[in-house]
Amino acid sequence: MALGIEELEPIVDEVLERVRQDLLIANRTDTLDEYLKKLGFGDLLRYDYTESISYPNGMIVVLGESKASKEHLIGVGRDCGLDKGRFEFCLSYEDMKSYPYQKLQYNAKYRVVLVGPIPHSTCSKGDFSSVITMMEKTPGYPRIVRLSCNGELKITKSCFKKVLSDLINEGYLARSI
Repeated sequence: MALGIEELEPIVDEVLERVRQDLLIANRTDTLDEYLKKLGFGDLLRYDYTESISYPNGMIVVLGESKASKEHLIGVGRDCGLDKGRFEFCLSYEDMKSYPYQKLQYNAKYRVVLVGPIPHSTCSKGDFSSVITMMEKTPGYPRIVRLSCNGELKITKSCFKKVLSDLINEGYLARSI
């Protein structure tokens, strides 16, 4: 037996209110993905909201103690077709302790953050084990790519070139030259 519109309307209102409350709770408790899947809406979170606020020709931030000089890294970037003005570097261990990491969050200017070895005691890590983890786990940061060689965080010309080439080849970064 089907209900009439007058009988159905208060039920619909109650169901929608309960679902709204459950969505808020699921979001607060980091279970939103599972809750949406249970409702049959698992595809709603597949959209990368972080990516939508930056552009392929945006800034490339390089953070971490580097084996290569800033000039050498700029040269590698130029060889990959990237203008030197697209790079922002913080390669000093001391400067990284006070780098304003929050400026990267929800900032369309920044496209990707390439990270090497960073001190564990930085001003912005909060309760996270490192500022790298904080940026990876906190919404609104650009894509974070760890620069590593042999399983160890390291900024070298070869790993820098490989990461830049990979990002260009996948279409994530646009050449500027």
